[in-house]
Amino acid sequence: MTNVLVTVPLGEDFMARLAAVDPRVRVSLAPPELRRWLRGERAEEPELMAKVDHQAREYLEPAEVLVGWLQLPRHVRARAPRLRWVQSLSAGIERADPELYRDLIVTNASGVAAPAMAEYVIAVMLMFAKGFLRMLRNQLAHRWDRRLEAFELGGKTCGIVGMGAIGGEVAQRAKALAMRVLGLRRSTAPRPTDRYADALLTPADLPRLLAESDYVVLAAPLTPETRHLIGAAELHQMKRTAVLINVGRGALVDEEALVAALREGIIRGAALDVFEREPLPPDSPLWDLENVLVTPHFSAGGDRYAERAAELVCDNLRRYLAGEPLRNVVNLERGY
Repeated sequence: MTNVLVTVPLGEDFMARLAAVDPRVRVSLAPPELRRWLRGERAEEPELMAKVDHQAREYLEPAEVLVGWLQLPRHVRARAPRLRWVQSLSAGIERADPELYRDLIVTNASGVAAPAMAEYVIAVMLMFAKGFLRMLRNQLAHRWDRRLEAFELGGKTCGIVGMGAIGGEVAQRAKALAMRVLGLRRSTAPRPTDRYADALLTPADLPRLLAESDYVVLAAPLTPETRHLIGAAELHQMKRTAVLINVGRGALVDEEALVAALREGIIRGAALDVFEREPLPPDSPLWDLENVLVTPHFSAGGDRYAERAAELVCDNLRRYLAGEPLRNVVNLERGY
């Protein structure tokens, strides 16, 4: 019997689909107290500590597979001696401790949220192109003002930094709007969505992408190489009419340099769904800049996340039982 422990509640349908993969699978949802302990919350009260200890023996010790987030406490390995594979429900892995997962198979949820995130990118491009930010401010002020600028997306250039699962979905939708698409990524392995890019670039071509793009979309993973990938120098390489859209990780951008560039009109605006500190502190100047859209790390939000996550996890579970290679195996040392 293969024991699968799910540490994030995604609904009864999600659990039922996993259980239906194979009669050799037993799927359990970690109780709330154990879930909090797995998130790193300490159980101080003796009664609660005893409860967590009992739940760890019942659920963690027999678990061969964990499905949930990767930010687990270090001592989880001592309580899960049979653990062999961890399936993350997130694409990002930069906060995972490589030492904790040594000798384990780790897979992420790359692609699960990509369609929703691509729709977010298209939505904010349209918001800036059609002047919706200013019109919303005018509405709140009861001000009728037709002195607005509006642009068409057709013919404009969308530069995508990180032409992976998310970037590919953005490229497909941007192409449907008659945009020119530049895609940049480190990997040379072809992907089906490459056909939507007018040009595929390497990291060395970043200055070209920045100089030619009307909308720069950041969808790359956070690694030591990509931290502060966009700083003052890169912002000055962009068009003054360009908009920066970040759905990757907050630390891809030097926020101090970005604030300065936005205040000085070095670029037209920014749509930011991720930040170096989350939640974004109330005193961050980004809140009050009129050329910035701030959203609370919600670009992945959508009504089909659990459905797509179940498809991925079920497929990987079948592969695991059959001894076949899993999808989305990641290298924690490399960062993706």
